[in-house]
Amino acid sequence: MSAAGAASAPQRLLGTLLLAVLLSALPPSAWAQPEFSVSCEKVTKIRITHISAPMTLVKMPNQGRFHLLTMWLTPEAGDALQALRDATPWEQMRAEDQEFTVKNILVTADGVPLKTASPVWNTLNRRQIVLLIVREEDALEAARRVCPTLEPERLSNERPDQ
Repeated sequence: MSAAGAASAPQRLLGTLLLAVLLSALPPSAWAQPEFSVSCEKVTKIRITHISAPMTLVKMPNQGRFHLLTMWLTPEAGDALQALRDATPWEQMRAEDQEFTVKNILVTADGVPLKTASPVWNTLNRRQIVLLIVREEDALEAARRVCPTLEPERLSNERPDQ
């Protein structure tokens, strides 16, 4: 090993240790996933839409049946969500054997995450939040957690004769 190579190993170790010390000084919130809390005060309307499609972009274990939980936001909540989106960096995520670039924001109610089928399919914008949820029971439970006093509107794309 050359003298230059031997001298660089301690420098690399020192650099690694310095980086570890600097990173450990960051507050825990710096490592946390950004989250947006929804509640009765932040939503004006909730809808659960049952989707039944033989071929979907999302590979579902239940043959293309899933639910969209849509929550319309108040103007103030919409502005707060947009500010959070603007401050959140883009992140690479893998789902359905594809790469996606998303603003990965966790949606919570009373501090508990609302479970979704796949974060890459969630839509969060100034006007509304749309979460993809497989089971209707889970969509209803999430709607109740967000606002127990607001009855969700229910829609379906299935024909009555199906």
